[in-house]
Amino acid sequence: MFEFDRDFELELGSGEVRKKSNKFMLLWKWAEGEKETGIAGGVTSSPSRFKNLVLFGSNDHYLYALDSITGKMAWRFKSGSMFADSRPVELGGTIYIGSFDGHLYAIDAESGKEIWRFKTGGKVYGSCCAVGRRVYFGSEDSFIYCLNSSSGEEIWRFKTGAEVGSAPALHSGTLFVGSYDDNLYALDASTGKEKWRFKSGGNISNPLPYYVEDGTIYIGCTDGNVYAIRIADGTEKWRFRTGGWILASPKPTDGFIYFVSSDGNMYCIDKDGNQIWRFRTDAYMDGSEATIQDGVLYYGSSNGNLYALDAKTGKEKWRFRTNGEIVSAPLLLDGRLYFGSFDCHLYCTDTNGREIWRFKTSSSIRGRVPPASEWFEFEVEQKDEQAEEAREYGGVNLAPVQSFESDYHFRSEYQFKSEYHHRSEYR
Repeated sequence: MFEFDRDFELELGSGEVRKKSNKFMLLWKWAEGEKETGIAGGVTSSPSRFKNLVLFGSNDHYLYALDSITGKMAWRFKSGSMFADSRPVELGGTIYIGSFDGHLYAIDAESGKEIWRFKTGGKVYGSCCAVGRRVYFGSEDSFIYCLNSSSGEEIWRFKTGAEVGSAPALHSGTLFVGSYDDNLYALDASTGKEKWRFKSGGNISNPLPYYVEDGTIYIGCTDGNVYAIRIADGTEKWRFRTGGWILASPKPTDGFIYFVSSDGNMYCIDKDGNQIWRFRTDAYMDGSEATIQDGVLYYGSSNGNLYALDAKTGKEKWRFRTNGEIVSAPLLLDGRLYFGSFDCHLYCTDTNGREIWRFKTSSSIRGRVPPASEWFEFEVEQKDEQAEEAREYGGVNLAPVQSFESDYHFRSEYQFKSEYHHRSEYR
């Protein structure tokens, strides 16, 4: 039987791998645990900071606030389901975070008490964006919402063509949000009216917001590409091709762009889309956004390691081993790194990889990552060798692993207005 994590680098000139569905769903949506065993306690939410507290959501349905120095719990807040990919966002002493129970919650950052909740028609995957008196977020029900941050009252909503598992990014009055309908939308943040959309070749799903720099937004996609898109009109500048899907937001830093792909590589490319270096692990589902400071890049891998790399060269400096996948972005705060793992712990280490403390969530049950058989089909076929090398299978590039530099540089013609605007009964 074909095992994706073990056999992905097999010579595939006589085989074919296809996604079983055109709709890509986040793998850790299964992390709530089995009914027979109970609720899982893995940590897939990226941590954030409020004063001396480290905040993070867990699959055990709790949002935790820990003392950043000691790791002692200050408070916890329970929702009706898991806090998966949504990072806690603090604004004016209020924390905003979405849950798989379909609510966006507003929680007092000092006490952990609920202020209000807003009900959507589906799970809330990605992080929200809270700015001024508004909070923006997407839902599985296909809507992008804008709420009053003080009251939770709806200001506007915009309907896309599929689930929204993308964290919104706000820049100069424009809100950028991706959807599982393969589009990146640019909306007027005040009114929710569409300015443009960019059509990619796969689902767009990013737990943390995309970055905008020098008039360009950089996005990853399940079609294996990183796209550089002009924010003025939504036209494509270039794309860079990898061998797997990309969920974590590409991070522009000091003239370079860093991102991970499910082909097991951390990539560094320049602002023209040319590869500078790549660092390969033995994992097939890397999903952690990089944290970069003082020339060192930190990121987690699905093989259970947190890596520290030289940001200029890609050379490994050290790694820290956990007992579960790391799919969230580490928080670097006052010389300490904070990051969660599927092994049901939040870890605190120093910047040399030495553990300071770890905090265990309320459950010891690991989340279940689906086996490859639930996501991919493998068929052996006889094909022309040259044609096979050029094929793409289900959005995964199966060209030889050495062939990563992109020759896909063209403008997208898929910019058109959205007809998806109607009110919802979910209140």
